[in-house]
Amino acid sequence: MKKLFCLIAVFITSIILFSCTSMPSSARDRILILDGISISETAFGGVERWYAVDKYNYDSFVDEVRFQVGYFKENNIGFVLYGNGTEGEEAYFSRQGLDLRWDWGSYSRDGSDRFRYSFVIEPDGTGLYYDFSTSTDGTSKPRGIYKVRKF
Repeated sequence: MKKLFCLIAVFITSIILFSCTSMPSSARDRILILDGISISETAFGGVERWYAVDKYNYDSFVDEVRFQVGYFKENNIGFVLYGNGTEGEEAYFSRQGLDLRWDWGSYSRDGSDRFRYSFVIEPDGTGLYYDFSTSTDGTSKPRGIYKVRKF
């Protein structure tokens, strides 16, 4: 009788653990804090998200999430989240050819509105981070290269 009780308990526990770990992360309803404003991931039809890890990290078996990017499905509102967290900044999301692009941190230089930062995901999963804050002509080489994976 004890063995049967233990088997049933192990079976129920394993079902509960399996259902929790197999739930896709996009099915969770996280609350994002973008520029200090809380918004649910299910708002505006839900989100599509990617996470970025170091492209050339050969010293570790576990990739550390450097940041996340995503967008709300029903509009072009994107976001950049710091690390593996839920806080970050609102960004303008666009698709340019096959590339996905996020622009944020707007500022005005010589009367023209520009973005300080951009992140581009290329079709092969390479992510390129650009910092235009020190650029005088609006161009920049990538300051960071990442491997990007979709959640």
